Amino acid sequence: MNKDTVDNFQIRKLLDREIPAALDFCLMVFKEYESPVYSPEGTEEFIRSINDKNYLEGIEYYGTFDNDHLIGIIGIRKDRKHICFFFVDGRYHRLGIGTRMFHHLLKIYPNEKITLNAAPFGLPFYERIGFRPTEKEQVVNGIRFTPMEYCLSQCPCRKEKCERHGNCDECRKYHTNSKKPVACERANTMLRLFRRKSK
Repeated sequence: MNKDTVDNFQIRKLLDREIPAALDFCLMVFKEYESPVYSPEGTEEFIRSINDKNYLEGIEYYGTFDNDHLIGIIGIRKDRKHICFFFVDGRYHRLGIGTRMFHHLLKIYPNEKITLNAAPFGLPFYERIGFRPTEKEQVVNGIRFTPMEYCLSQCPCRKEKCERHGNCDECRKYHTNSKKPVACERANTMLRLFRRKSK
């Protein structure tokens, strides 16, 4: 599968009638990638949550489609800007689909602080797209998670009017042919040098 194909995948808000199948999709991916590091209690709690009408109330769902086939989903609480579901079909991992879905969400909720509870499997990905832990890992009802938040103010680049501000992937693509590193890489390099001098 090439990049041009991935770029043609459609991202859109799910219709109400599509949500039950989308939740089944969440469970399928959860069982493959997250359930193995959870206790049986944690798996049971996840299954309970996706069947709890009160828990699901107020969640807005967006999906990525390969033709008519759902390959990714992101669900966010509109009132709290909290992501409850974020799953990509394992056959489509490492193609930038999760990143594209999140950037789509940022266009809908610009300049908002967005939170989520990261499962161990997803933690490195969330850090790459700009989320930062707000607390240490926790276990509640068998569910392991690290509370995280995303805020544009975390971006080390001060060019806030830039259309790529906060979107690290797009910024790196833009600077591919530039002799100067992108701002976040310059900031990280300076921080490492400062720490070395401080030792």
